[in-house]
Amino acid sequence: MRYLILLRMFLGNAVRTETEYRADFFAHTIISLFWLAWAGLSIGVFYRFTDTVAGWTYSQLLVVIGLFFCVNGLRQAVIQPNLSEMSSYVRQGTLDFLLLKPVNSQFVVSFRHLNVHAVVDVVIGLAVAVIAAGFAGTLGVAEFAMFLWLITMGAVALYGVSLLLHSLTVWIVTSIGIEHLLQAALEVGRFPSTFYHAAVRLALTVVVPVALMTTIPAEALLGRATVNLLLMATGIALAFTALGSLTWRRALKSYTSAGG
Repeated sequence: MRYLILLRMFLGNAVRTETEYRADFFAHTIISLFWLAWAGLSIGVFYRFTDTVAGWTYSQLLVVIGLFFCVNGLRQAVIQPNLSEMSSYVRQGTLDFLLLKPVNSQFVVSFRHLNVHAVVDVVIGLAVAVIAAGFAGTLGVAEFAMFLWLITMGAVALYGVSLLLHSLTVWIVTSIGIEHLLQAALEVGRFPSTFYHAAVRLALTVVVPVALMTTIPAEALLGRATVNLLLMATGIALAFTALGSLTWRRALKSYTSAGG
């Protein structure tokens, strides 16, 4: 209950801050719609002379594109303003201040800020994915329920991987390479994992679980997901989150504070 109250406070502060610049909010929304439309037009080139690419129709591929925008928006809304600032926390001594708070340090470091602008990308991406799945003619109640679970596991996997990577900042101080690595990995998820070689597909599922964030939830919306796939995705997502939490705790044991 205490953490829910804190989340409400964090969200309230973020919304109040962003409503001070409403024109900026609307401008970001327009830009997001432009880039999503551009992505849709770009992949349309693939289908000028064929109906399917690697077994995916245009509507089905739009589902993946929408989920990519959703997950990338989630990264910008939660990961960037929090975990991506870990380098600054360590260098400037802000981490000392956060560790002194009477709440779980991982929670504070992970969810203290929210980029409200990026939430628009999450909403737009989800809307495009669901509408495209409807056009594909495969969206039912069971498929949608499985999708909701799998997209949640995709978000959990994103958080786990991000926490794992950014916890390394306590040792290496800089996080520039880590942020670029995470962004580059997500860019691969712009297209279905079946577009890539089998070895790459395996890596995108188990090593860097980008497929859990876009392709596998898309499979659920399209009626292709199975219970085994759901269990696998859940296990991998929870494993990465547990590993990230363990790495965070190990990093804190090595942290000597800004004053040494």
